[in-house]
Amino acid sequence: TDEEANELMAPAWAYENLLIEGHIMALCAPGNAGKTQLMLYVSRCLAAQGYRVLYLNLDANPGDAKRQLEYAKRYGFEMLFPEIKSKASVEKLLKRLQGLAAQDVDLDRVVLVLDTLKKFVNMIHKASLAQFIALLRRLTGRGATVAVAAHTNKYPGQDGKLVFEGTGDLRNDVDELIYLYAEKQADGAVLVSTDPDKVRGAFSRISFRIVRVQPELLVEPIAYIDVAAQARKRDQHEADWDHIQAVLALLKSGAMARTELIRALTKDPHRVPRRAAARVVDRYKREDAIERYWLEESQYMNNEKTYRLNDAR
Repeated sequence: TDEEANELMAPAWAYENLLIEGHIMALCAPGNAGKTQLMLYVSRCLAAQGYRVLYLNLDANPGDAKRQLEYAKRYGFEMLFPEIKSKASVEKLLKRLQGLAAQDVDLDRVVLVLDTLKKFVNMIHKASLAQFIALLRRLTGRGATVAVAAHTNKYPGQDGKLVFEGTGDLRNDVDELIYLYAEKQADGAVLVSTDPDKVRGAFSRISFRIVRVQPELLVEPIAYIDVAAQARKRDQHEADWDHIQAVLALLKSGAMARTELIRALTKDPHRVPRRAAARVVDRYKREDAIERYWLEESQYMNNEKTYRLNDAR
């Protein structure tokens, strides 16, 4: 309908490009990729906007819990650490949530943050996961907004992208499934960027910079950076390193035509496969390369491509 189309194009954001009011959002990333730091920051921002935020952390050790509790008190939202006391506390918590979902209460502008999902439910048990998501859905039916931190599998998919942990029902049953890619910088800061995978709204990718300033981690929104693409380029550069050194050695004595350069790479002592040689030659001439090692030029007479070392490096 027109109303549904308008909701998709202009959703009621709790936090723009991350969390829509009344939805269930799963933020998926590997361990230590910044999920908790980002969700703590988002909770702080939501509390400042007048939302009541309840952060349920089942994945914190006692030292982290103390710092996070102080952070929550400072910025006006609530935190619970049920598992630190006992497993029974988790069971009581789930019963409380079930009781809340069964009541005729208004949960509008209430945000529930669950960290991490696998502590609440068996991720590979389809029936268990379905029951838990159904519980969350009853809460959103009362007006609540739910953000769930979840892990990804240890290994990426065939396309090199992250894959959420658990059964396919997670992606099917949540409103949004967003991946979080992280990259550590030389200064110790961590850049994290979102990659929306399944959405029910007009989402844009967003980035944050996380830096430790004792006694806490500070999170700062920044202009979007494709962290995943940077990581793929870095991995490719590492895999290409020996071939890059071979090209640099050949160009050290002067410019070479493309066909001549590729032919030289395939022979002794380099013995680079022809297809790999062509890809490396073309990959590190581009302006968007992780390092532009050489420059491409065209000869005036026959328009043949030639390469020379990039003296500006």
